[in-house]
Amino acid sequence: MITPELQILLSTAISIGVIHTLTGPDHYVPFVVMAKSKGWTLKKTSSVTLMCGLGHVSSSILIGIIGIIFGVGLSKIEFLESQRGDIAGWLFIIIGALYLIFGIIKRITYQKPHTHKLPKFLTRKNSDRKISPWSLFLIFVFGPCEVLIPMLMYPAAHENSTAILLVSVTFSIATLLTMLAVVLPLSFLTVKIPFKNIHKYSNVLVGITLLTCGISIIFLGL
Repeated sequence: MITPELQILLSTAISIGVIHTLTGPDHYVPFVVMAKSKGWTLKKTSSVTLMCGLGHVSSSILIGIIGIIFGVGLSKIEFLESQRGDIAGWLFIIIGALYLIFGIIKRITYQKPHTHKLPKFLTRKNSDRKISPWSLFLIFVFGPCEVLIPMLMYPAAHENSTAILLVSVTFSIATLLTMLAVVLPLSFLTVKIPFKNIHKYSNVLVGITLLTCGISIIFLGL
């Protein structure tokens, strides 16, 4: 039976999932920029967004469940989530810097006179076509859902295990749907905006975007 308290928690899970996503540009901007610069289809953009979103919410759910089972104090869990947030921020910065450096080197190499063939490590076949989605996934796995555990999972633990499952699933669905609801329309719109030879600067654009997200998280607390 769904108690009035659980109904409130489920409603809160939906609203928090939506607000948590919309107020965090890092939840959608990297996907839009990477999809445009790498020429992803909407199908691939959806798949990568869902994959990263699932990693994002699942890691916090797992930590919350472990904390509840072993009776870990909420303050310790919040400290751990804070540390994970810092790690995610620095991963944004580090991976963004690597993309930026890689992009600059690639452009310089392209522009050198009498250069007929790029070094093997700079060819498209061996570049970041496959690495890009997994680099985002790594960042999002470390990225915490700061509000999930203290505001939803621990209060739900006062009900029963089913309540914990319900609020976790509800929050996850709200978060994932909101990510898709923002990423897909923006990605579709960017397709209509002509950027001549954008593929030449794809790594530079991705690098600047990831760096900006990381700086916003670490130094501006966004």
